[in-house]
Amino acid sequence: MGIYMNKIINGIKNYFLDWRNWLTHGLVGILLLAIAIFAPISIYLKIAFIICVVGFNVFRMKYFNK
Repeated sequence: MGIYMNKIINGIKNYFLDWRNWLTHGLVGILLLAIAIFAPISIYLKIAFIICVVGFNVFRMKYFNK
Protein backbone atom coordinates (compact mmCIF):
# COMPACT_ATOMS: atom_id res chain seq x y z
CA MET A 1 0.00 0.00 0.00
CA GLY A 2 2.88 2.39 0.77
CA ILE A 3 4.33 2.13 -2.73
CA TYR A 4 1.03 3.23 -4.26
CA MET A 5 0.76 6.19 -1.91
CA ASN A 6 4.29 7.28 -2.86
CA LYS A 7 3.35 7.09 -6.57
CA ILE A 8 0.22 9.14 -5.97
CA ILE A 9 2.03 11.75 -3.87
CA ASN A 10 4.86 12.04 -6.40
CA GLY A 11 2.34 12.36 -9.23
CA ILE A 12 0.49 15.16 -7.43
CA LYS A 13 3.78 16.90 -6.62
CA ASN A 14 4.90 16.71 -10.26
CA TYR A 15 1.51 17.99 -11.39
CA PHE A 16 1.78 21.08 -9.20
CA LEU A 17 5.41 21.77 -10.18
CA ASP A 18 4.80 21.80 -13.95
CA TRP A 19 4.68 25.40 -15.22
CA ARG A 20 2.37 24.46 -18.11
CA ASN A 21 -0.27 23.33 -15.62
CA TRP A 22 0.00 26.67 -13.80
CA LEU A 23 -0.39 28.50 -17.12
CA THR A 24 -3.36 26.40 -18.20
CA HIS A 25 -5.18 26.76 -14.89
CA GLY A 26 -4.49 30.48 -14.82
CA LEU A 27 -5.94 30.95 -18.28
CA VAL A 28 -8.93 28.77 -17.45
CA GLY A 29 -9.54 30.78 -14.29
CA ILE A 30 -9.50 34.04 -16.22
CA LEU A 31 -11.80 32.55 -18.86
CA LEU A 32 -14.26 31.28 -16.24
CA LEU A 33 -14.23 34.65 -14.50
CA ALA A 34 -14.95 36.46 -17.78
CA ILE A 35 -17.75 34.02 -18.62
CA ALA A 36 -19.24 34.36 -15.13
CA ILE A 37 -19.35 38.14 -15.47
CA PHE A 38 -20.99 38.24 -18.89
CA ALA A 39 -22.94 34.97 -19.06
CA PRO A 40 -23.50 33.22 -15.74
CA ILE A 41 -23.24 29.46 -16.13
CA SER A 42 -24.02 26.56 -13.84
CA ILE A 43 -21.50 25.68 -11.14
CA TYR A 44 -21.68 22.08 -12.40
CA LEU A 45 -20.53 23.17 -15.84
CA LYS A 46 -17.62 25.09 -14.29
CA ILE A 47 -16.59 22.05 -12.23
CA ALA A 48 -16.87 19.77 -15.27
CA PHE A 49 -14.67 22.17 -17.26
CA ILE A 50 -12.01 22.20 -14.53
CA ILE A 51 -12.08 18.39 -14.35
CA CYS A 52 -11.56 18.26 -18.13
CA VAL A 53 -8.58 20.62 -17.83
CA VAL A 54 -7.01 18.50 -15.09
CA GLY A 55 -7.60 15.36 -17.15
CA PHE A 56 -6.03 16.94 -20.21
CA ASN A 57 -2.99 18.05 -18.21
CA VAL A 58 -2.50 14.61 -16.67
CA PHE A 59 -2.79 13.02 -20.13
CA ARG A 60 -0.30 15.52 -21.56
CA MET A 61 2.17 14.96 -18.72
CA LYS A 62 1.94 11.19 -19.04
CA TYR A 63 2.17 10.80 -22.82
CA PHE A 64 3.74 13.96 -24.30
CA ASN A 65 6.32 14.99 -21.69
CA LYS A 66 8.93 12.39 -22.66
